[in-house]
Amino acid sequence: MNRWKILEDNHEDDALSIIRKLNARTGWTKNAQNLQGELGELLKSKGYIRFWSTVGCFHASKIGNSFLYDVPLYKRGILEEFRGKRGRIICISSGLHFDREYMAGEVGLTPANKLVEKIGDEYSFPNLDGFEVVYSSRRFKVVKPQKNRKIPCSLEPSGFIDFDSYDAALIDGVKGIPIAKLRYLDDGFMEGTLAGSNYWQRFRSLRREINHLGVSSDRRHKRIG
Repeated sequence: MNRWKILEDNHEDDALSIIRKLNARTGWTKNAQNLQGELGELLKSKGYIRFWSTVGCFHASKIGNSFLYDVPLYKRGILEEFRGKRGRIICISSGLHFDREYMAGEVGLTPANKLVEKIGDEYSFPNLDGFEVVYSSRRFKVVKPQKNRKIPCSLEPSGFIDFDSYDAALIDGVKGIPIAKLRYLDDGFMEGTLAGSNYWQRFRSLRREINHLGVSSDRRHKRIG
C-alpha cells in the first residue's frame, strides 16, 4: 500500500469516536482494553473484515491507528472486495514484532476523480516542458533543464529547485514532485541530496543514486496534501 495515497480518517460515525478515544489513551489500561473490545464488536456488526498483516504493508502500528484509502480497481488480495470504494483500515491488535491485526470496511465510494483503474495511473509527474528527461522508469524521472528553468518543489524552503547549483532533479511519480537534487562530478561519480536537505552523498551510478534517494525519501518526507 502506497502511504502517500492514504487519507486522514475523518469519516464521522460511532466507530470514529471510539478510535479517537483509543488514540488519546496514555497507557494500556483496563479502559483501553474495553474500548478495543467495543470497537472490534462494533466494526464486526458493520461488516468489517478482520485479518493479520504487517506494519510494512499497512502503515498502522498502534491499536486504534486508522486511515482511509481509495482502493484501486486493479487491487488484489485482502482488499480486493473493496475495489472502487473508499475503505477504512484500523489496527485492532498487535502481535509479535511487526505483525498486526487489522479490520477493514467500506465507508463510501471512491470519488470519480480519485478512481485508479490501472497501476500506471498511480504515478503522476509535473509539466516537464523545457526539461530533458535523461532517465525514465514507471516511478522515477531524472530531468535536466534545457534552458534557465526552475521546477516547483514543495520540499524546498524556496518552493522550487533552480539549477544554478544543480545539474538535475529526481522526480518521484508516487509523490508527484521532485524529491532530490543531483550533481555530476568530474571523476565520473555523481552526488545527490534529498530536497530540503544539504547533505550530499556520492554514488557510482545513477541507478544506485535513484534507489538510495527513493528509499530515503520514503522514510523522511511526509505525505503532502
